[in-house]
Amino acid sequence: MVTTSNVYFYTSGALPRDYPGYISRPADYAAWRALQQGKLIYTIAPRQVGKTSLLKRLAARLSDQGWCCCQVDLATFGNLERAHWFQRIGERIAQACHATAAIADLDGLVDQQAFRTFLLDTIGLRNPAAPARLALFFDEVEGLRGMEFSDDFLMTLRDLYQHREDYPGHLLISFAGAVDPQALIKDQSISPFNIAEEITLNDFTAAETQQLTGYLEQMNLPVEAAVHAQLYAWTGGHPYLTQRLCEIITTWADTRAISRITPEVVDRAVQTGLLAPRSRDKNIKHVESKLYELLSESPRPLDAPAQKLWQRLRLGEPVYSTEPGFYALYLTGAVAEASDGQIQLRNRIYRVALGLDEVDGRGTEPGGALPISTPVLNPGRAWALLVGINCYDDAFIADLQVCVDDVTAVQQALAESYQVARLLTDATPATPPTRANILSSLANIAQAAAEEDVLLFYFSGHGLAEGGESYLLPCDPRLSALRHTAVAMQDLRDLLEQSPARARVVIIDACHSGAAIGKAPPTMTPEFIQRVFAEAEGMAVLASCKQGQRSWEWPDQGRSVFTYYLLEALRGQADHDRKGFVTVSDAGRYVADRVKHWSVEHSVLQTPTLQYTVAGDIVLCRVAQFEH
Repeated sequence: MVTTSNVYFYTSGALPRDYPGYISRPADYAAWRALQQGKLIYTIAPRQVGKTSLLKRLAARLSDQGWCCCQVDLATFGNLERAHWFQRIGERIAQACHATAAIADLDGLVDQQAFRTFLLDTIGLRNPAAPARLALFFDEVEGLRGMEFSDDFLMTLRDLYQHREDYPGHLLISFAGAVDPQALIKDQSISPFNIAEEITLNDFTAAETQQLTGYLEQMNLPVEAAVHAQLYAWTGGHPYLTQRLCEIITTWADTRAISRITPEVVDRAVQTGLLAPRSRDKNIKHVESKLYELLSESPRPLDAPAQKLWQRLRLGEPVYSTEPGFYALYLTGAVAEASDGQIQLRNRIYRVALGLDEVDGRGTEPGGALPISTPVLNPGRAWALLVGINCYDDAFIADLQVCVDDVTAVQQALAESYQVARLLTDATPATPPTRANILSSLANIAQAAAEEDVLLFYFSGHGLAEGGESYLLPCDPRLSALRHTAVAMQDLRDLLEQSPARARVVIIDACHSGAAIGKAPPTMTPEFIQRVFAEAEGMAVLASCKQGQRSWEWPDQGRSVFTYYLLEALRGQADHDRKGFVTVSDAGRYVADRVKHWSVEHSVLQTPTLQYTVAGDIVLCRVAQFEH
């Protein structure tokens, strides 16, 4: 049975030709007008904003007028040798034009000269008796990057376009991709892009968005009027994100999970369907990955100016699309150009995902703290197990530098507030941080705690994911047998859940900069952080960074960046309203804000992430009132 959700809302690639919910934008009209005038056109935009759908729509319209239209995804050609590459291109064009004889005779199509002759004579651009009308749509042009003969190919197309009056046929050429054209061709003077018309593909306006979201009315459920504005408030008209949110909501409608569509349903779809670690959307992951690549320690020449733009943007300074570095930053997908030429974060979903905004109430977002007025769970005592590991027995696991000092400093900061703050580090030889010691120590204090107490587990060291499980590495793990030698998050959760204490907190500062395991990159892997949060039900978890990011060390301070600001929070800097104690949400908000500013200043990405699955705020420690 075909449900409403897979008729009206579509997120599986380019939209079908007959898709009923296609929304025409100014780019559609501009591109069609330019092609009607015989112009060479190109569209450069981030992923999943409708480039391929635009090309398909243009091709369909031209095909209806009798044109031979060939759409070529250059990313699918891989690293073929020159001859095979041109033969593949020729085969696709011949198939689109139903040139059976040409398909059978492609052996001579070995280079750009042969390709030119193929288009003119075999396809028939200069056939006086039956001149061809050929429209070529080259998608994913970033597939040309790094090819030694890309200049030859693009120069040939430019030459054919420039001399189109020399043959009786008609040739239209369109390019689309997510790459700065300067990165495609070595000699910019022969680039086809410098004689082409650029088609700007912006996100939907509010009115265009409502054209699409209006299909929610087909659900046979009440739809509150404010729903459409709420969808636009989150997505800013981003085509894919709008489709995806509506797809989630219609799935809930199809399965009777909701009885009406309200703004609150939209908020829940954003938080659980797009932003939650377990279900984080692929588009958001891609944007985060592209930003991380852009902000790497060894930027490519075109990236350095973009890093400066990003730093200024995050600090709230005005940044304009005319400035160097705009293309590289724009193509991450994170930003867009406003009507006045200023660059802005593309939408609120990205702002939350990148740690620049918060979700109200309980959630899984960076610094996503509960309001101060929510009930405090733990008027009783406080218990803590603090684990820090610099040195690992397994030779394949790189040692760390600051974990032991970090944990020792945390113990000192908690000394006045915690009845028991037990320390397991390399510097406690009588009780080293082995798997057995970590689990037995946690079990002991978990059972000693009472219902009104708070129970804190703090870990600074390596973390890994394997086989759908996340593990914290004690000092004595074996990578070949993690399940039996490492500390599984599920085991921690089980011990914490067995405790009478209702307030349970886990703080993880893992995967420090420079810490490599084998040949793995020194990042908080998506699998590890996703499983940490997935297995943390019934507790508050504060992680030093998000998936795919590094938890950086700060050599000048002898601390990790996360723990440096966590210590400030515990010493009272996070108690902004001077109530005499610091809660988990206070600490999460403070650390996220400070680490965000630090990462901006150092042109890196690190976003501490807080997840609440408990019904109230938790006091982490008490501070001397009005002393901070």
